[in-house]
Amino acid sequence: MEQQTVQKTDIEQIEEQTATPEVTVESKPAIAGGSELQSALGEVADSMDVSGFKCAHEECGLVHSHDTNKHRASDDFDMSQEEAADMEMNSVCHCGLNELAHEGVAGAPDPSRANSMAPIPDTATRHIKDS
Repeated sequence: MEQQTVQKTDIEQIEEQTATPEVTVESKPAIAGGSELQSALGEVADSMDVSGFKCAHEECGLVHSHDTNKHRASDDFDMSQEEAADMEMNSVCHCGLNELAHEGVAGAPDPSRANSMAPIPDTATRHIKDS
């Protein structure tokens, strides 16, 4: 019976000798009055009445004369607010509906119908088609 001897490299010996360190992380709020500030910001946001907005997507820029609740992708389609926030186009703008139509999302109209229901600039249409 033949016996073989294997010599470990320096790296293997070092890895064998080290142990995984134990790490404990604690977080303590460093801002005095932080919860009061959050509460005040929430009250200000609740009291705001948005009567129009401009789409922030650089290829769209469509100006709306209504608030941002009129057509939200997270309300109109089976998607969470997090999924809507991950959309490439603006999920509360016409360009968002057109993006969902081009992606074939369940419940979205076909791209032609989406553009007639919610027209967007040609630059936004090209951008969606090229994405």
